[in-house]
Amino acid sequence: MKQLVSFVVLAAVMLPAGLAAHSGADAPAAQKSGCDTIKLGEPRIFYKHNMRCSKAKGYARRVYRSDGRDEPRGFTCKSGSNFDEGGSCHHETKNKYFGWHPAD
Repeated sequence: MKQLVSFVVLAAVMLPAGLAAHSGADAPAAQKSGCDTIKLGEPRIFYKHNMRCSKAKGYARRVYRSDGRDEPRGFTCKSGSNFDEGGSCHHETKNKYFGWHPAD
């Protein structure tokens, strides 16, 4: 019983200190990945959902180079800037999408 009480007290002291060490300025950097940007003429912000990064980026490059005329099979792509500034594509039947926009 005495060991349980000392464990609970130790956990109560250590847990807030551990949480404080991982919060703040370094938290967003921990979430960065190699799939956050894509170079399409110039670096762009890139996003995807339910797709492998390499496949989604390959599709994005294909759509960008063709000004949207070469859509991947099953995807519908849209852009307000003829795919120069950004664009997005979603699959017609599956829950998959990808897109890009200028870095701010």
